[in-house]
Amino acid sequence: MTVIRGHIIRLDPTDKQATYFAKACGVARLAYNWAEFKRQLIYKANQWGKVVKEVDRFYPSSKTCSNCGFVMAKADLTLNVRNWQCPSCHKQHDRDVNASINILNNATKVLTV
Repeated sequence: MTVIRGHIIRLDPTDKQATYFAKACGVARLAYNWAEFKRQLIYKANQWGKVVKEVDRFYPSSKTCSNCGFVMAKADLTLNVRNWQCPSCHKQHDRDVNASINILNNATKVLTV
């Protein structure tokens, strides 16, 4: 594994992914060693002078407006909603792009404190 550029990598499988690995992989899930992957990622990042920052898995990155910080209610923004408009500042968001901006801002804020 080689780390060439700095990237933000999600280190926590979603509940759906974890359930899939637990059911479908059987004994092979031993090969899916999350702790070893995380250890290797941190090791390689340190070799290249990079920082690995874990974002809390319950951080509402998709539901928080990256423009004004307004947080949508869970019921208002279900997983099938891919685009949404902030009711506070009226900015239009793509769910995934907005989440990545919020994760970047969260990591930048934590690393500069």
